[in-house]
Amino acid sequence: MKEFKINKYITLKLEDGTTNIYVIPLEKISSFDEIDSIKARIW
Repeated sequence: MKEFKINKYITLKLEDGTTNIYVIPLEKISSFDEIDSIKARIW
């Protein structure tokens, strides 16, 4: 598996021939529990 860290929020991983995009490290997810929708935050 190859991994490329774009910045502190975005990581790309090549897994089984597919590129997966990971946004926000797992340890940070709990701080976003109150957000129901990104669209709701933008509008």
